This record gives sequence, structure tokens and C-alpha cells, in this order.
Amino acid sequence: MREVVLYIAVSLDGFIADKEGKIDWLLKYDAAASSYATFIDSVDTLVMGKTTYKQLATELSPDVWPYPDKQVFVASRGENTEDSRVTFTSDPVELIRKQKELSGKDIWIVGGSQLVKSLMDALLIDIVRLTIVPVSIGSGIPLFLNLHADFNLEKTERFGPFAELTFRVINR
Repeated sequence: MREVVLYIAVSLDGFIADKEGKIDWLLKYDAAASSYATFIDSVDTLVMGKTTYKQLATELSPDVWPYPDKQVFVASRGENTEDSRVTFTSDPVELIRKQKELSGKDIWIVGGSQLVKSLMDALLIDIVRLTIVPVSIGSGIPLFLNLHADFNLEKTERFGPFAELTFRVINR
């Protein structure tokens, strides 16, 4: 069965974005120093929240879609614009349940906090791979919202200035 992997960068103080949803603090680091290149080859399906999608499509990579060979789903409860590169879903929990049963590579949960919370609450995330960025931003959007879970540390690695921690989620 495919595994669902939350692979995400987080500030040392636990935030995935600042108060305005910006990730400028992360962009000053060289992503080539991370495990991203290896990780992206291990997945064929991505699921992201609508805010993450909008940021990717309008700010981070407006001219070149970075996932042309991946199936990309966007969790959204509201109106959606037409975009042939993605499929919108209003029920990411049911989507993940179905996707886990299909053959293929692992499923990447890209972000953000609300999506992560709904999938963690439904016990659908198998692995959490945190890339710890050596910066404290003081406040912002936390990775985990009211999370109650247990994890088993499986691996620690260093990539340039980053520490990557890989945890298996222990189902309650």
C-alpha cells in the first residue's frame, strides 16, 4: 500500500509560514542542500491546500509548473478557477483513502496546516519528514494545529544547514 508522507520545511520554532502566509525566511536557503531531489522521485501524487496552491501558482513558480509529471490534487471548500494541471477536491480525507488503495508511488502532502490537521485527525498520514530550517520567525502559521499524536523517530539526517527528521506516525 502506498504511504502518505508529509514532507515539509518548518522553522526551528515550528512555523511553516509567517503571519501573512509568506515563506521569505525559507527562500534565502539553497533548496539543493535538502533531500528534495531524492524525495520528489519517490512520489507520483501530491495533495496540497488551496493557499499552498495559490502561492505556488502565483508567487513561487508562476511561469513554470514544477510538477508536470505528477498527479496534483488541491483541497478546497470554495470556488475554484480552471487549471488543467490540478484536480480540486472538497474531501481530501476520502481522496487520500482512495489514493492509498491505488498502485503507485507514495503520496506527498505538501501543506498547509488545515489539510495536515484533517489528515492527521483521520489517521491518514504515515510518515512525517520535517526539514528544520535554522531560523526562528517568532510567530506565524504553525505546522500542527491542536495535534495529539505519537511518533516514532526513524531517521535523522543533515543536509547543509538543514536537519531532517523522519517520523512514523503511531496510530492511536
